[in-house]
Amino acid sequence: AQRFASLHQKRSFFCRNTSPQQPAYSGFQPFFQEQKQPEHSSELELLSKLFEEQRFETVEKWSIYTDIRNLLCSHLDILLVDNIDQADPGTLELLEYLIRDNAPLFIIAVFHDETASTMELLGSNKYQEIRPSALNLSDVEEFLLEFLSQGPQTRPIAQRMLDKTGGNPTLLHHILSTLSDTGELDEERVYSAPLPLPKDLNESTSQRWLKLSEEEQLVLAIFAISRSSLTELQIQQSAILPLSVGEISEVLNNLTQEKFLEHSEVGFQLLHTWMRSVFLSWLPQELIISCHAALAQMLERTHSLHIGVILEALAYHCEEGNLLTKAYLYLSAAAEQLKNQTHFEASLNHIERAELLQTEAQKHMPYRRFAVSRLGLMILKIEILRIMGKIKETSTLFKQYTFDDLALYPPHILCHFYTELV
Repeated sequence: AQRFASLHQKRSFFCRNTSPQQPAYSGFQPFFQEQKQPEHSSELELLSKLFEEQRFETVEKWSIYTDIRNLLCSHLDILLVDNIDQADPGTLELLEYLIRDNAPLFIIAVFHDETASTMELLGSNKYQEIRPSALNLSDVEEFLLEFLSQGPQTRPIAQRMLDKTGGNPTLLHHILSTLSDTGELDEERVYSAPLPLPKDLNESTSQRWLKLSEEEQLVLAIFAISRSSLTELQIQQSAILPLSVGEISEVLNNLTQEKFLEHSEVGFQLLHTWMRSVFLSWLPQELIISCHAALAQMLERTHSLHIGVILEALAYHCEEGNLLTKAYLYLSAAAEQLKNQTHFEASLNHIERAELLQTEAQKHMPYRRFAVSRLGLMILKIEILRIMGKIKETSTLFKQYTFDDLALYPPHILCHFYTELV
C-alpha cells in the first residue's frame, strides 16, 4: 500500500494508529501537523479545534467535520489508515463520516484483529475486502534478489526462508533486512554458512534488543510505554534518563539507524507498533511504573500552559505510574472533556476509572475539595446517562448518593445537581 501511495507523491497520506486509548483523532493528527507548516486557511483554523487547546472547549464536532473533509479532499487522492483495530474512537468516527459522506478519496483501511469497533465500521458501509495470501517460492526468490544477486543457492535459500516464515511477507522482509544490516547476509558467506534465522518476529526483535546498551534499552522502554511520538526535547526532560543532551541525541540517532525508531517532523516513534509488546516483555514492572510516572511529569512540564491537549494521556500515565491522586483529578477532567466532544462511552469509562481511585484520592486531598469533586463527578455521570437514555441507572444513582454538609458545596454545583434531578 505504501508503494502504491508513493506513485501519487504528495497526494497520499499514511496515518498509523497505536492504541485505542490515544487521545481522540490521533490517527489524523500527523496530517494536520504536516499541512499546518506551509500554509494557513480557514479549514486549518477549524481543524485546529480538534488538535490544539481550543478543541477541548465545548465544540460540536459535526459542525467542523465538513471542513475537515474539504481539507482532506483538497490535498489527497489516497488515504491509508493503518491499524484501525488500534484506532481511538474519534479517528474511527471521523473515518466513518468520510466514508458515509462519500468523500472523493480512495480509502485503504488496514486491520489485524476483528474488533467490535472495526466490525461496526465495516458493517455499516460497503467495502472491498482484500486478504493477502502467503508468498510462494517464486515470490520469496524475488524478495531475496533485492538483497543478493542470482546464484546457484538462491532457490535453496528461498525454500528455506519460505519454510521458516510460512510465506509471511512482514516476517520475511524483517529477517532479510536484519541479516543484511548485521552483515550475516553476505554473498561470500551465505552459501556456505548456516543462516541464524529466528523463530518469529518476536525472537528476532528480542535478539536485537539484547545487543543494545542499557541506555538504548531505557530510551526504547520510554517509547514503548508512551505509545506516541516524542520529540528530542521531551526525551531530554524525562527525569528517568541519566544522560546528557549530547548522549540522548546520539542514542536517538543510533536507534534510528538500527531501525528501532523512525524520525519525522512530529518527533521520534517506534518503527513498528508490534515492537512495543516485545520491549515491554523484557522490562521489570518497577521500571514500567517509573517510566509512566516520568512521562506524566514530563508532559505536565511541557504542556503546562495547554494541559487540556494531553488530559487523556496524563490520566493514563498517572494511573499506570501510581500517581493515583493526580490520576483521579485528570481522569475527572478528561471525562468532562470527552463528554463535551460527545464521546459518551469513553467519558463513562474515565468516570468509572476515577471512581476506583476515590478512596486513595480522599487520603491526599483537602476534605472540601474532594467532596466537591466527588459530587461533580457524580453529576457528570448522571448527565451522560440521561443523554444516553439510561433513566433507571440515573434514578438509582440519585437514590444512592448521600450529601455531606450542604454548606460545603458551591451554589452552582448544587444548582446543577437539582437541575439534573428535575
